[in-house]
Amino acid sequence: MREDYPKRSVSLSRLLGRISELFEEQITPHEVWVRAEVSSFKNHGSGHLYFDLVEERNGSQIARCRAVIWRGNAEAIFLRSKINVAEHLENGREILCLARAVYHPVFGLSLQISDVDPDFALGEVEKRRRECIARLHKERLLHLNKQLHLPPVIQRLAIIAAEGSAGFADLIEQLSRNNYGYHFKWTHFKASVQGKGAANTILSAFQSIDPSEYDAIILIRGGGATLDLDVFNHYKLNATLAQSKLPFIVGIGHETDRTVVDEWACISLKTPSAVGAWIVERAREFEIEVSTRYQSIMEYYRAFVERSKSLLNDRSQNIVRISREVQSAQRIVLSEVSQQIGHQAERRLKRESESQRYRADHLGHEAKRIAENGKHALKLSVGNMDRFAKEILVRSTHNLNMTKELVEVYQPSNTLKRGYTLLRKEDQIVMKPEQLKAGEFIQIETASAWLESEIKKVTAKNG
Repeated sequence: MREDYPKRSVSLSRLLGRISELFEEQITPHEVWVRAEVSSFKNHGSGHLYFDLVEERNGSQIARCRAVIWRGNAEAIFLRSKINVAEHLENGREILCLARAVYHPVFGLSLQISDVDPDFALGEVEKRRRECIARLHKERLLHLNKQLHLPPVIQRLAIIAAEGSAGFADLIEQLSRNNYGYHFKWTHFKASVQGKGAANTILSAFQSIDPSEYDAIILIRGGGATLDLDVFNHYKLNATLAQSKLPFIVGIGHETDRTVVDEWACISLKTPSAVGAWIVERAREFEIEVSTRYQSIMEYYRAFVERSKSLLNDRSQNIVRISREVQSAQRIVLSEVSQQIGHQAERRLKRESESQRYRADHLGHEAKRIAENGKHALKLSVGNMDRFAKEILVRSTHNLNMTKELVEVYQPSNTLKRGYTLLRKEDQIVMKPEQLKAGEFIQIETASAWLESEIKKVTAKNG
């Protein structure tokens, strides 16, 4: 560099060195809380964290400065606040950090960060969580998964979890060593559930699941800082998973923290162990319900059988009793009918005998009268008709014999023997059809029996 230049001047190194001295004297010793957005983040293998802090207004960048967190400071922040700074520094995320301004003549201005405020970070996480929930609600995705049907026994499980994580081990422990001997079929779909790229690995695992092969999807995360939950507030991740054809059962939160995934999932529980216990208890509740219903059915069946037996026994006894009563009544009626028939037969025989005796006596008297008349006529004519005496005697004898034969012929018993019958109604002999009407009962006397019949129709013969 030329030393003989006439104008008064200073070298760049001297100028920047003076600026560096002023920084060290007045600015660098003082730390201030700076709010800015992370940009150009790089995680070097050395453990030092390099990035830029920027501020934008109305879409334009109005400030930018290089920043660094030395490895020692990053470890101190983790011990103090349980924040994994390397995972927390995500491009586009706004942070509140404690920094000192340092100026170097060669490297220029930079901020050396010694602390990060976790509460400010959590506030940003909550803001993103609320914004994502509002967007899912607007797009009608918030309640889709809750409307899916969960079977009473969830046996085929697709598990999205980090490989080798304690949460996955806790879940499998709950499922495989339950107190009831239940067996569950599960498949592990490996995915990172925290840190950069976690959302993409979860989506990749989800897209590998065949819905026809499983009853539900289990998404779990075991332990970690609260800020690590921010991956589950990722809009694209939630919008995709919320449209799943299978119900989600998640266990990714802490006792008080909730993520967007917890809001739309069919079942949301605190921990992987709680998920396993819930699945086992759900199966147990179903077994108890089935057993209870079976017992109720068996009790109802036994009561029904007993009632049926009692009813059948009562009806059998009633049938026997009624049968005996009917038989007894029929025997009484039969006895009464038999007695009535016997009495009626005796009365009819008696009347017929009397009628026959009356007719026989009448014919006998008539025969005697005729004989007397003949004798009288014979005596009157004896003198004049001597020559006819024998003829008259023979004729009279012949007439007498004919009369006797006639009497025998008209004897009722002989008439009946020739195939004739007598009709009687109310013990009176029926002589004319006008005496009969349809529906009346008549008695028919034959040579060997009495018959009773009902008149169906009476038709008079013409002529």
